[in-house]
Amino acid sequence: MLFEQTIDIALPYIQLSEDKKHAVAAGVALFSGQTFTGTILTPKQSLTMLLLMNQPSKQARMSYMWKHDGKSMPITADVIHIKRQWTVNEELKRIDMDYLIEVEIEEFAHDHLYKDPVFKEVQQLIQDHVQGEFEEVLRILQGQQSDTLGIGRYIRAYHPKMFQKDWHAVYASLQLVPSVQVKIIRTGVLR
Repeated sequence: MLFEQTIDIALPYIQLSEDKKHAVAAGVALFSGQTFTGTILTPKQSLTMLLLMNQPSKQARMSYMWKHDGKSMPITADVIHIKRQWTVNEELKRIDMDYLIEVEIEEFAHDHLYKDPVFKEVQQLIQDHVQGEFEEVLRILQGQQSDTLGIGRYIRAYHPKMFQKDWHAVYASLQLVPSVQVKIIRTGVLR
C-alpha cells in the first residue's frame, strides 16, 4: 500500500508472450492513488516517463530514422545526462518543464556528422522527436490522473497554496508545458 498522496506508482507490466510459453515485459502499468488505471505505457513511453522523472537508466537509448537525400538512415543516441527545471505559475496553473538532454550518438550511417549543418540537423531531429514523446506521455499521465512524476510532491513543498486535498483532479487540470533541448556532446562516429 502506498499512502503518499503526492506521487503515484508505475509498476512493470508482465504478460504472456504470443506463443504463451514465457513471460514478457510489456511496459509499465499506471496507477492513480491505489487504483490501477488500466493504461499501460509501451517500453518506449516508459523510457520517456523515466526521462521526464529525471531518472534515465544507464542504458537509456533512443533510435530514430533520419531522412536525408531521399534515403532513410538510423540514428541511435545514448542519454548521458539530463538537467531538469520546473517553473510554476500559480495563477495560470501552469508548469513550464525545461529539460536539457545531453546525448552521445552511437549509430549514424551517414559519414558526415562532424560537418556543422549535418550535426545541427541531426540534433534538431532528435530534439523534435523527444519533444513530441514528452508531450504524448504527459497527455497520457494527466488523462489517467497518474502523477508518477511527483509533481504533487514538488507543488506541496514549494507552492503549498496550489496543493489541494483532491490532488489528482488538480493535477489533471494543470497546464504542463515541456520544453526539450537536446545537445550532442559526443559521437561514436570516427572522422
